[in-house]
Amino acid sequence: MTQKQRLRTGYSGETKFLPYLIAVNLTRRCNLKCEHCYLDAGAKDESITEELSTSELCNLFSEIAEKAEGTLIVLTGGEPLLRHDIGELVSEGNSLGLRMVLGTNGLGLSVTIAKELKASGLQGVGISLDNLYPEAHDKFRGVPGAWEKTLAAIRACRACGLHVQLHTTVTH
Repeated sequence: MTQKQRLRTGYSGETKFLPYLIAVNLTRRCNLKCEHCYLDAGAKDESITEELSTSELCNLFSEIAEKAEGTLIVLTGGEPLLRHDIGELVSEGNSLGLRMVLGTNGLGLSVTIAKELKASGLQGVGISLDNLYPEAHDKFRGVPGAWEKTLAAIRACRACGLHVQLHTTVTH
């Protein structure tokens, strides 16, 4: 019996739960002020650095991969693109056999960054787009111009061949 089979069935033959998806909130920092944010991310003081280090996160990925290789890891936050080590985190998770994706508002996602993340092993991006009307999206997200930047990020990901999933908060 292989290690993977033992993890899935247990030594005694009973079925064990293995996660399909794990969302990792990398930061509470955010460049938006969303009225619905469950983390109050945009309201946090920028001097607060209650984040796991690069090393701690890489150790976490290693532990996950050891127990459940192939798990989908959603790097989210706050805004995960505000971390300077996002490419390194994607690369490490990918090298361990984890499927790495990003949940973002897209405001910091240029073609250059999308290409770098894809080269690091990123498989897809979930981008928040909450309204077809720019004014309504920007008001909901608390930052003027957010809608245009979000659409630019979607285009950047598609141009690089990254899978894009839209995340919408339904309010009416």
